[in-house]
Amino acid sequence: MISTNLLLKVYEAASMQRWNDQIRAFDIAELDKQAHKMIVAYVLGKYYESINESTNASTKVNQIDWIKIIEYGFFEFLQRIVLTDLKPPLFYEIKKDKEKYKKLNEWVYSSIFPYIKDLGQDFCDRFYNYILGSYEICKNYYKSPINKIKDVENIKATKDIKFNEVKDINIFNNKDLNISNESIDLNRQIIGAAHFYITKWEFDLISRFNPNGYQVKEIKKSIEIQQKKYKKLKAMEALLSSENLISFINICGQLRFQVRWSHIYRVPKTSVLGHMLIVAIFSYLFSHIAKVSRERIVNNFFTGLFHDLPEVLTRDIINPIKKSVEGLDDLIKEYEKKEMDKRVYKLLPKSWLLNFKMYTEDEFEDNNFRDGKLVKAADDLAAFIEAYLCRKNGINNTSLEEAMDNLRKKYLHKDYKEILGINFAKLYLELEKKS
Repeated sequence: MISTNLLLKVYEAASMQRWNDQIRAFDIAELDKQAHKMIVAYVLGKYYESINESTNASTKVNQIDWIKIIEYGFFEFLQRIVLTDLKPPLFYEIKKDKEKYKKLNEWVYSSIFPYIKDLGQDFCDRFYNYILGSYEICKNYYKSPINKIKDVENIKATKDIKFNEVKDINIFNNKDLNISNESIDLNRQIIGAAHFYITKWEFDLISRFNPNGYQVKEIKKSIEIQQKKYKKLKAMEALLSSENLISFINICGQLRFQVRWSHIYRVPKTSVLGHMLIVAIFSYLFSHIAKVSRERIVNNFFTGLFHDLPEVLTRDIINPIKKSVEGLDDLIKEYEKKEMDKRVYKLLPKSWLLNFKMYTEDEFEDNNFRDGKLVKAADDLAAFIEAYLCRKNGINNTSLEEAMDNLRKKYLHKDYKEILGINFAKLYLELEKKS
């Protein structure tokens, strides 16, 4: 069974402010950055997938693994929750000392392990191996996560390493890696390239407001150096030369500025884009526990990641309004489809649209490739936790209480209590005990 502590841990990223040593005209949350990054990873991955689909089977190269892309993204998400404040100069000083660098990564693992241990030892091993720099090797470095924890209990992090001096960096990017060699774990390169693309996207917005600010020129130079490595990736070359794909990523980025439940004061605030990633992560975790097929895991994740994309055209319309007039919900859906055709779908290659429309239309319906009801349950649980955290943070609001009560009743009902073996009723009851 999945831990409610892990589900709550995911939400910490909503409160983490990025670039908090720079002048910002808007909040830049770590959760939003990670969501935007995974959208770029999707675009880069689809590029390679499209090449292989149009290539003779005997000559296919650059095969991607969507499960790895999803997991790599989630692993880095968990790392950021622990290390999101590390400033690059400090990090590079740590990296020069191999022993301290190893201890830093072990400390990250020891911090996250209590939250992920219920996902199984294989998952924990993959996470550990990834943050130590290899997803495929080091399988026997430690025999079990328990041994790993024992070995890192004696790390005196605050004595040797100042963890509170920090800022954003892709800490597991190898400076000396020959990025042009696409045989080196392409999936990992995709995540790295997506990371720096969105880092630059954010920095470009920030630097316009204070081009002569403290360290702005240094940061710009550092980002450009990192980006040069990834420009050698064929997919990144294709992205940077495509106005349509850049526009698609920018449109998705607009959802950073749409705040959910905008009529209610909430702490933490979540954007529509951040919510989409949370639903994607929950969908992946539930799919992992339910042991559904690889294809369903991938489609469940990306349905979560894109399910609210049409709201960039309509804004976040709360359920009470949708249900206030008979047929209004259907009218909104029809409008969304029309506008998506007109403004969004045309930006993507036609060969991508069959799958992509499954993520944005009838997104909560089960089919042969996707568990829509599971994604809907993840969406509902995400909404419940948003309201739950507000109450936990001392905000009492009738609308939030009603939303929580309705969702609780829905998933305590026998028709929704369990989906694909996931006991949602138990999750809701556990959260209630924590309040």
